[in-house]
Amino acid sequence: MVFTDDVVIVNTNKTNEFLLTPLFSFGFPLINYRVGDIGEIQNENNINNKYPFPIMSLRIGRTSDYFLRENNQIISCSNFSSDLDAISLGIKEHQIIQVNYKNFKINFISLKNTDKENYYKIVTSRLEEYFGENLTIEFNNVVKISVEKSGKLLLYKRIFNLEN
Repeated sequence: MVFTDDVVIVNTNKTNEFLLTPLFSFGFPLINYRVGDIGEIQNENNINNKYPFPIMSLRIGRTSDYFLRENNQIISCSNFSSDLDAISLGIKEHQIIQVNYKNFKINFISLKNTDKENYYKIVTSRLEEYFGENLTIEFNNVVKISVEKSGKLLLYKRIFNLEN
């Protein structure tokens, strides 16, 4: 990815999270704003032949958009999100939250004809494929899935940090 450093200053912290400082944000100035993306700024002095700006590599689209195995291996939610498509599972929508390495909380909105036992079985099986057996999974049939403070609806999120 190429970023136009004439509009925004991009830095990274120790965990390679991008920190942005928009240069023309006068109404609400942001300095080293954590956007939640992870990647690396490639050599800032080595300008791309195609564009006159530095290049960055974006590894993870959002820090909360990936899950972790016990060995801290990163699992992108897109790896199993297609297997856990709400419509094919007979539900309206669901949110999968990784509480810790082996503990998941699942909020789901069922339909009139949802086979909940089959839904539980399929979701448990898929999560066990990625995270091993002996998982603790809490299923909550809800009427609405809450949005985050940011206003975003996160259907896959991790609520614990990488352990060192």
